Amino acid sequence: MQSVTYQLETSEIDERFIKSIKALFGEGRVKVTITPEEKEIANPALLSSLDTANEAVVAYDIPADEFQALADKVLTDESFDAIATIKQFKINR
Repeated sequence: MQSVTYQLETSEIDERFIKSIKALFGEGRVKVTITPEEKEIANPALLSSLDTANEAVVAYDIPADEFQALADKVLTDESFDAIATIKQFKINR
């Protein structure tokens, strides 16, 4: 198993960075571990939300560009069925 370690500012974690990780590892699954350099994290309340989301059996994998298009359509088209559209991105863990 090959691993890569990045040390960067949180502001550098953007779509370009995510795309580079996808290009490096290709299709499949990766394990992501994030360790802050400071002793405390900015919003500890989010940790329980992330833990709950990670335990979910069902998840939705929506690419960033498609998510933005969906969000735009929800805001501009009252008849748009967002739930039915999002179900297309459902994945089982």
